[in-house]
Amino acid sequence: GLNVWLSLPYAEKVTQILLQRGWLVRSGQDFRVDQDISAIRISTSNMTEQQMQEFCQQLQQIYTVMVNL
Repeated sequence: GLNVWLSLPYAEKVTQILLQRGWLVRSGQDFRVDQDISAIRISTSNMTEQQMQEFCQQLQQIYTVMVNL
């Protein structure tokens, strides 16, 4: 399937929240070798266009809260 990598601050916390909401994502930290990776991997292969839009809305909401803490 198609996976999208999105680099962003607070990736670990954003990943946890998205997982709790039922989205199939993984933290970049799961793939690190020698350095920290502040990113999330999003599995999109089974997502409909509507699900992608919902995901983007939730991601924006979560990220906005995180940067304004």
